[in-house]
Amino acid sequence: MGHRILFTALITASICGLAFAQAPDLKKMDVVERSVPAGPVALVNKVPIEGADFVLEYKRNLKGVAQMVGSPELTDEFRVRAGLTVLGDMIRHEILFQEAQRRNIVVPDAEVEEAYQEKLQQACSEDVFMKVVKMVADQRERLSPHWYCMHSYQ
Repeated sequence: MGHRILFTALITASICGLAFAQAPDLKKMDVVERSVPAGPVALVNKVPIEGADFVLEYKRNLKGVAQMVGSPELTDEFRVRAGLTVLGDMIRHEILFQEAQRRNIVVPDAEVEEAYQEKLQQACSEDVFMKVVKMVADQRERLSPHWYCMHSYQ
């Protein structure tokens, strides 16, 4: 009987510990992040847009804005508007994706890669890219424009 009580107490303590360990620190979250539910933030024809995906996209969006304006200090009003914009974009993307599937529209990989490379060229100047290539020329890794764009902002 004593072992059963001890076992029950250990299980209860473990569950409470896990619940405590998983609780987010609300002080480190902004007004939008605190408002995101644990599950989906929207449903598009019964397909969920997960809160975690929304938060990642929202943070990426805010990071880009903060870099453009040169300051990470953004008002709560701006953050709410940014969150609504991101959510709207994610919903529109899902609607378009579902409609493309319904119509059996498929974009060939070569066409996607071509458009991707065009966007990279627009976003990344070649002279800066070449400077980065020269800086890491001693490394054997192949440095792609995508790698440069992803790492040049850090």
